[in-house]
Amino acid sequence: MQIIQQDLKNLKYVYAPGVTKIYMAAFLGCNSITFVSGDHPIDNVTEGVYLPELKETVGFAFADNPNLISVSLPKLEILGDWKGYDFRNCTKLREIDLPELTIIGEGSFKNVPNLKGEFYITKKIKTIKMGAFEQTGVTSFEVDKDNKNFYSDGYGLYSKGELF
Repeated sequence: MQIIQQDLKNLKYVYAPGVTKIYMAAFLGCNSITFVSGDHPIDNVTEGVYLPELKETVGFAFADNPNLISVSLPKLEILGDWKGYDFRNCTKLREIDLPELTIIGEGSFKNVPNLKGEFYITKKIKTIKMGAFEQTGVTSFEVDKDNKNFYSDGYGLYSKGELF
């Protein structure tokens, strides 16, 4: 197992068009990955993780990657529902595009200080687990007017039903 983890530290390119679910710690500590995309790569690309069909992560999927800057996964619905912490300690991460997200797992963005300003809660988000935005630069939340599960007073985020 240690050999695999060492090999993954320098991983720069992955194209996995049929992958719909990433299991525990799949890219944990992959220090050379700078972006994750739901697009198909263009010819001669040698960097990035391309997961055009990804719908679910289980936990720690991209955690502890200090060089990850951008994530765009247009089909991702479930972010770390079982274990969470999928982008924990991705200290350079500042661009996130997850329009189909319904579940944000525990600690998903913990210690992501460059995730700053206002975070938009789409109408599709149903669950946000504890500490999802702990130690981020997020200062406020905007909730889509059609979201049936959350509301915001401009600063805090509140559940309309069960506590999260």
